[in-house]
Amino acid sequence: MTSMTESLAKRIVAVRYDALGQNTVQMAKQCILDYLGNSIRGWTQPNMDIMKEALGVSSDGSRATMLNGKTGEKNSVLYAGMLNAAASHSLDFDDLHNASIIH
Repeated sequence: MTSMTESLAKRIVAVRYDALGQNTVQMAKQCILDYLGNSIRGWTQPNMDIMKEALGVSSDGSRATMLNGKTGEKNSVLYAGMLNAAASHSLDFDDLHNASIIH
């Protein structure tokens, strides 16, 4: 039996850029830009220093960039992803614009 998560993942992988409508592509670009802007600015909040210190540096061997403005600073894919996601929500701007809510 296929789980809902697995079914969703398979559908996402099957999506092709050239099959998407222009409005869909434009909205996706706006949402990605919104996420990046909120994450970069969110890293300036005191809660992010607390979270980063509490997590430390993972030793799982994977590496991903943290969007904290420090060039080249990396952590594990899991930790960097979690910290960047937390930073993108630390200002809570996305809750005010229904079209760009991405949680």
